[in-house]
Amino acid sequence: MKKYAALPLAAILVATLAVLSGVTDVNAGQRHGKMFERMDSNGDGVLSAVEAEAAALSRFEKMDENGDGVITKADISAMALARFQKADLNSDGEITHEEAKAAREAWRKEHHDHD
Repeated sequence: MKKYAALPLAAILVATLAVLSGVTDVNAGQRHGKMFERMDSNGDGVLSAVEAEAAALSRFEKMDENGDGVITKADISAMALARFQKADLNSDGEITHEEAKAAREAWRKEHHDHD
């Protein structure tokens, strides 16, 4: 049950990072609106603490690679390695500028372009 104590802080962190990530992005408002809609599970136009915690828990569970209820350096390393391998389109152990750009575009499409 200990992992749930950090959820309100995690929800604040998720919201803060979302706002900060869009500071220089002209499409940020649209993407954040879509993010809000996904988090607003009952569609009432208001994000409750329960909805924010559910979104934070979902993100936490995605980061907890081995499902043991805690996030460790090993979980982060596994996540980073998976992202690297996904971006390394030709599997040569290096990510070129073009591969990085393609990875960013794919990530944006996956995380922001669905409704």
